[in-house]
Amino acid sequence: MGALRRRTIRAAGRLLWPLLYLLLRLLIRSWRIRLIDAAGSVDELAGAGEPRVLALWHSDLLPCGALLHRRLGPRCASITGLVSGSADGEILARVAAGFGFHAIRGSTSRGGLAALRNLYREIKQGRSIGIAPDGPRGPARVAQTGIVQVAMLSGVAILPVAAHARRAWRARSWDRMVIPKPFAEVVLVAGELLRYESGADVEREAKALEGILSGLSRRAEQHAA
Repeated sequence: MGALRRRTIRAAGRLLWPLLYLLLRLLIRSWRIRLIDAAGSVDELAGAGEPRVLALWHSDLLPCGALLHRRLGPRCASITGLVSGSADGEILARVAAGFGFHAIRGSTSRGGLAALRNLYREIKQGRSIGIAPDGPRGPARVAQTGIVQVAMLSGVAILPVAAHARRAWRARSWDRMVIPKPFAEVVLVAGELLRYESGADVEREAKALEGILSGLSRRAEQHAA
């Protein structure tokens, strides 16, 4: 049944994707997006400097992706997103590609070694990468260790970000994905860069990252009030 469901979603996606993409672009263009980033780290994501590992909750993928697309334009091609290999991930991969991002399929928690190798390769090629540490299937807003392992292995810093929209729909999915309504104000807050020494306790650092992302989510909500 799982394989049949994936084939059905892929077939429907190919037929409906042009219309969905158009509607999504119109929706995103209507949003009033505000970035709070004192260090300017977001604008440096696709620059000529050191790559980063962008950390964001799975529920924030759409508003965060929209802000990056708006601020970075064609430079989005220098950012790789890790997208689940599931049927639902097929939709996210199409959305990411449509807005100029590079996407690779996989999971740092399921089939993890292959995904870690692919992400490491992307970083060594000079690309920043985006990972939802609670993906691909949750629990929501509980950080797994894969993202810390990627940052530690590659030696690059994690940039945590979180978004909030006062007027938004929430998908009936495990992550309750945020879909801001037309003309909504979307606030994105970027935190300080996080670096890890070799041999650091990945479980402890993942828990700390979880707390940081939760704090950024609260800040974004406060700024949107």
